[in-house]
Amino acid sequence: MIGLLIDLVDILRGKGARDRLLDSVVVRVKHVGFVDAVRKNVAASAGANGATLEAQLPLTRPFVADLVIAYAAEGAADLKYISSALLARHKLGAAQLHDAAIANTRKQLAKSLNIGKTRTFCGLDSSVTGLPAAAALFPEYWKGVHKAFGDELIAAIPGRDFVCFLALPANGEERDDALARSWIMKQSAIAAFEASDNHALSEFAFRVRDGRFEQREQLGERDPELAALLQSPAGEALLARYPAG
Repeated sequence: MIGLLIDLVDILRGKGARDRLLDSVVVRVKHVGFVDAVRKNVAASAGANGATLEAQLPLTRPFVADLVIAYAAEGAADLKYISSALLARHKLGAAQLHDAAIANTRKQLAKSLNIGKTRTFCGLDSSVTGLPAAAALFPEYWKGVHKAFGDELIAAIPGRDFVCFLALPANGEERDDALARSWIMKQSAIAAFEASDNHALSEFAFRVRDGRFEQREQLGERDPELAALLQSPAGEALLARYPAG
């Protein structure tokens, strides 16, 4: 009944289904295997195949590493991911959908995203499911984070609601301390990835440069600088400084 009332209000305001879709669509970050998983489910449940099946699959575009951008309509108990068939039904282009989704999600970020700090790294938190990971798509947001924290940013996106990062100074003892904390952060990200089940995202670490994410090593790997530090007495002492992660 409530849904019907909302539809009636939109009709009185002159809004059709097309406009409601543009008003509600948001971007969400998904693992590259998301579409394949949906393809199997749709094929098994609906018996669709070929072009008919592909048209029902979520519309995505590449983001970085093993992540893609997907589009979802808000307003229901669960997000409904947008397919090319739905776009065709409403006579919408992919670029128009993307622009609307970016604008709507930007409004969500302004209202519902926070930065929290632990002893070793910072994380993004939100009451809106999937918004922390979606924040990675907004260079202007990360430029603000970079301005606030300074230095190079190292980040991980292991799950839709778990995004962590830390600032890595250019040199000196502060860099060594941050490198040790980055290893602890990556271990936390691995645990979050494993706990995220169907909502797990990336197994890679990222460098945030000029507000944009660039792929680094896998979370469980150590780059040469980090490996050398952790094998030294100084590195062991730094890790012992943060036993709780």
